[in-house]
Amino acid sequence: MHRGSGTHRALAVDGATLSGWRRAHARNEFRASGTFGAIEGAAVQQNDEWSRASDEPGEMPAFELVSHRGETIAIGGRPLRSQLVVFVPMAFTPVCGAELDALGGLAPDAEAAEVDVLVVSCDSPAVLSAWFEHHGAPEVLTGLSDFWPHGRAARAFGVFDPLVGHPERVTIGVHRDGRSRLVARADAGQPRRLKDHLRGIGWLATR
Repeated sequence: MHRGSGTHRALAVDGATLSGWRRAHARNEFRASGTFGAIEGAAVQQNDEWSRASDEPGEMPAFELVSHRGETIAIGGRPLRSQLVVFVPMAFTPVCGAELDALGGLAPDAEAAEVDVLVVSCDSPAVLSAWFEHHGAPEVLTGLSDFWPHGRAARAFGVFDPLVGHPERVTIGVHRDGRSRLVARADAGQPRRLKDHLRGIGWLATR
């Protein structure tokens, strides 16, 4: 695993920060495309965030978080390897568990593309460690604890839901050259689409 460096501030999505995207989504300013996909048999409405997301060189927050292995890992900024940053609401819950298993299936693609897959939640490192062990997650996946200050990284990325105290189900790609984009999202209780993560890995693999 590699560390990133640099100081960045906001992820641009269609001319706004991701926080702005979150507010816009709540106001239904981003319209669904009407197509549907599934992971683990659950249908998910596919929105058009990918086409709207910025991938210009730009402002991305950079943080150091403790992993489920006890390492300190940098996310965001300009990492040495591109990163698929997967925010999950909570460990040991059915949908998050299904997504962790699905990400494990993507591990060979990510490693071949030299992309680090980072699973971020507000759980403690110890809880993440137990969760990863329970699911038999491959070594290429890394769990990162945003436990304290509670949700600091999720807040900076604009994906923290203060009403429930955990991140929304959002995935952000951070290219090693500093570009970043929204890769996938899903509503509460629904998993993200596997093909969106595959597409994100493909984008992150570009030079």
